Amino acid sequence: MDSLFAALLTFFSPARAKKSVAKDLDRIFGGMTQAREWAHTVVASADIDPARYPVRAIRELRVQERRLSLAGAKALVDQLR
Repeated sequence: MDSLFAALLTFFSPARAKKSVAKDLDRIFGGMTQAREWAHTVVASADIDPARYPVRAIRELRVQERRLSLAGAKALVDQLR
């Protein structure tokens, strides 16, 4: 039972989630720099302040790029704040 719990903790670890987000952003945009530039353009075009309205910014990013996960959109908005 302890090994199952340890395996679950490893599977849902924040480090694994960060790697997964980075891999997705790399797959979609070709890297974090390109993803951040794209996100900045999208949020600016929509006239959304990501620091003041992070949920709106996340939603706009996901509307503009359907392949973007919630975690990926949040990571990008966090970069813009």
